[in-house]
Amino acid sequence: MRFKTMQSESQQALAVMMDIPGGVLAGEVLAAALFGIGTGAPEPSTVANIFLGEGDDFAMAIRSDDIISAFFAAVNDAVPGRQDFTTTTHAEGPLGIGSYTFHTYTTITTDDPVVELQMGQIVVSIQVHVHFSNDSSFVPSPGDFDFTVIQAFNLVLNGGQVTLQPLGDLVVNVPGSVNSSIRDFVTKNAKTSFTNAWNSASGPVQSKVGSSLSVNNLQGFLKSMMNPVPKPGSQPVEQIEPKLTYTWYEINPSGIVLHGNLEVPAWSRPHVEFTFQRVGGLTLLSPARSEYNALKSWIPGGTLQEFIWTQDGSPLHDDRHRFLFSKGNPWPLSLVCLTVKGSRITATGPIAYETVSAKSLFCSWRSRVTARALAGLGVATERPTIALTRKASHGGIEVIGHTSPWAAEGTARQDATNLIVHFPDSRSLGRLEHLARVLHEKAKEESAAAIIIVAPPEQLSKIRPVEGLVFSDDEEGWGRALPLHQRPATFLTDTHGDVIWQHQGTLTDDQLVDALVGHLPKGGGFGSRVLGPDLQVGRPVPNFVFEHSPGNELTLRKLYGSPVVLVFWRSTSTASIEAIRDLERAFESEGRRAPALLAINDGESEKVVRHASKGMKAIVVPDPERDIATAYGIDLWPISVYLDKSGVVTDIRYGRFCGQAGANPAAGRVEEYGGCN
Repeated sequence: MRFKTMQSESQQALAVMMDIPGGVLAGEVLAAALFGIGTGAPEPSTVANIFLGEGDDFAMAIRSDDIISAFFAAVNDAVPGRQDFTTTTHAEGPLGIGSYTFHTYTTITTDDPVVELQMGQIVVSIQVHVHFSNDSSFVPSPGDFDFTVIQAFNLVLNGGQVTLQPLGDLVVNVPGSVNSSIRDFVTKNAKTSFTNAWNSASGPVQSKVGSSLSVNNLQGFLKSMMNPVPKPGSQPVEQIEPKLTYTWYEINPSGIVLHGNLEVPAWSRPHVEFTFQRVGGLTLLSPARSEYNALKSWIPGGTLQEFIWTQDGSPLHDDRHRFLFSKGNPWPLSLVCLTVKGSRITATGPIAYETVSAKSLFCSWRSRVTARALAGLGVATERPTIALTRKASHGGIEVIGHTSPWAAEGTARQDATNLIVHFPDSRSLGRLEHLARVLHEKAKEESAAAIIIVAPPEQLSKIRPVEGLVFSDDEEGWGRALPLHQRPATFLTDTHGDVIWQHQGTLTDDQLVDALVGHLPKGGGFGSRVLGPDLQVGRPVPNFVFEHSPGNELTLRKLYGSPVVLVFWRSTSTASIEAIRDLERAFESEGRRAPALLAINDGESEKVVRHASKGMKAIVVPDPERDIATAYGIDLWPISVYLDKSGVVTDIRYGRFCGQAGANPAAGRVEEYGGCN
């Protein structure tokens, strides 16, 4: 858009020159319909562009009258209209007889100042009249004369503000016919007098002229266009603060034209968000499918062109141009991520389109392992966990978090999964892929089963990820839940949670096939569920009470006014403890700007919490009854929830991802947090 101001006594208006390629304005449509006049498409070049220069983001013109009137008023108030001087002279009498004294009276009067805009400068000139008289009958009075005082000014640009600056010295033009001593006297006193006058007038002049030339009015107008008044009840939106900066100016007899650049905040990063839900049947003959939906993803200032879905790092969907699709038979436990690509207009500088690519700040974990509690297990804290894993750089498996495979109390059998729990030894570690293949080929079609491999972290780091397998490093928990006597060992549990078959020792292929064919019970199902809290970015979180020091309780809301990070952890999840350590190290450099870090232990006794939290700098919040965890919908560890100063969620992190971008609510930015070893 190009703006052209028009002003009269009756109205003020802003003309907008618009180019509508191939189109016509409403007036032309009426002219054609009523009078048969065809004027063609409007052409903005027919409207004189009088001051917007090439490369300008904006230009603002102020007519000469507005500058002259402001300048005139301030200078006229400061310049004295009349000054009187008296000079006493002692002289000898005629023919050297005697002496006498006479007085010369000088009156200086000034006309109104004349302010002119010339090419490249503002010139103030003042006509001065000098009148002499004396009281001597022997000495005639000096002749009256006029002279002119001239001072030129230019402008100094400072961001969006303008100040005046004298250009060169004050010029006093006294006629050459005037006696040299009088001329020197007048010139010296005129310079002193008018310099003092300018110094006293400088403040008012700067104020009046600076107000006329300030960018504030235009900046306020642009801000009002960029930030429409929100509708009642709507969510607050980020306010755009345009910044106008003067870069150069022109002064000519018509007025002053100020040219400059427009800056707006850089575009926000693309918002990448997706959901999935289970659709279809729940039986093996009509399996449920996962529907993926990225409708809420968008690129500020741009257009989405590609949706790239991955599952555990592998392509999940072939058609990159679809934001909605469904897929059946997902892996038992998988990390689904979305990357979007598109283009958008540049935020500053010449108008162009730039390529944009962004990955979801947090990926979503899905689990298809929903198991009934093993017979004999007590409260939830005693139940073993499964690991959230990803392929490490060295090729093995890296544990980045933990979750529970156990269904809620009262879950129907058809919604639970049969389990094959395998404790490998060093030999059987290399045959895990074979184990998955046998299950896939020999298992009954009407049965649903998942394989859980239980091994210590040092063994898992050597295992190559295998599709269809779930891993766990919770040896103690699984060893307590199942009657493990030696390795290797394999257990089969049904959807009641009962151990219906086991084998301690080396298992041959035939024995495994016979066990699956003969003992794997019918029924059960894979019910995909999202492993994430009941929270949303941009929404507030539930409040809770915690003890920040012995005997002193606070509510979460008492911390608002400063950013906060909540990390849910368990002592059995090393990854969740290390995630807290990572954040502690990352926030050290922030000093007072660092967010408050609350480490919320999920469902363990205070004794366990005290032992596991030794050395933590975070505020440790025990949650033995899982009151906070339940309110937040926590089902994996660690989960890191970032809150801004008003308690609104700015980011959610699932698992421990070293070096992955995360939102720092203290700094209000997205940045890299490293620190993982």
